[in-house]
Amino acid sequence: MSVRRSGRFCRCLALLAGLATTAAPAADALVVLTVDVEYLESGMPLYAAIATQAERAQQGVESTRRSEIELARDLRQSEVLTALPEAISEVALAANADLVLDREVAQRVGASAADDVTEEVERILVSQFSQLPLEPGT
Repeated sequence: MSVRRSGRFCRCLALLAGLATTAAPAADALVVLTVDVEYLESGMPLYAAIATQAERAQQGVESTRRSEIELARDLRQSEVLTALPEAISEVALAANADLVLDREVAQRVGASAADDVTEEVERILVSQFSQLPLEPGT
């Protein structure tokens, strides 16, 4: 993942968390959460499961059909990535968080003690996508 893309994503996460939660009174400490953006964007076992499902579907089919299945795999992975900010927001709202940062950014700004919610976000995405067929009607 490029640094530029990661930076945009982190700013998006921070903005999303800030908009999704009410502002904390000035006297209260901010509730900061972290997520491992790189893992959630490319390293989750969910992506491997989607790829395995596509490989099984491609066995013994013609090349045109293989291309369609590959496209379905890519679309499913895009759906997971599209649902990622919503899953992060859901966890942030449940925790009454004021800010959600990428784990690497949190370490750089000295917020490494913040609660990491990567597993909770992953659970939401897995529950949402792991049982879906690669293509509707299959």
